[in-house]
Amino acid sequence: MTTYLVVLELAPMRIDAEYHRLPLHCTLAFWFKLNRTVQELHDHIAKSAARFGTVDVQGTAIAFTSGAKLSGRVPLAVTKVELTPRLQALHLLIRDTLIGLGADFIRPEFLGESYKPHVTHVAKQKLLPGTAKTCDTICIVSAPSFEYDYPRRVESKISLV
Repeated sequence: MTTYLVVLELAPMRIDAEYHRLPLHCTLAFWFKLNRTVQELHDHIAKSAARFGTVDVQGTAIAFTSGAKLSGRVPLAVTKVELTPRLQALHLLIRDTLIGLGADFIRPEFLGESYKPHVTHVAKQKLLPGTAKTCDTICIVSAPSFEYDYPRRVESKISLV
């Protein structure tokens, strides 16, 4: 099984690039395991999200949280994002597509009504509260495991327009 993540691209990502921390993005489906190839996953998401259109990601407030590392937790600064009806619809569409494929979600409590979108700050990049970014691309990302110890590889990109 492969460990995947599906995100909305806010800053450019290159296919086949590996990042210790991904460029700015808004997670649509937190890490999950799936016994499907990248191409199969890409094809199913592309079919589901075909012509969905752009999604505005609006920053609301800065917050602090943490992410998992093998040795414990890593502190993270994030910008909370307004959960608009369009962002919620895209999240649910991706979630339902992944459920249909048999995804094993690592943190299922981050899905559906419990989905709390945010943008993790990376180096000097961040989405400021009160600002918005119009997004039109989904990225499929893989890693050996979801912890921050591992590089994240951008496997494919899907246009929403």
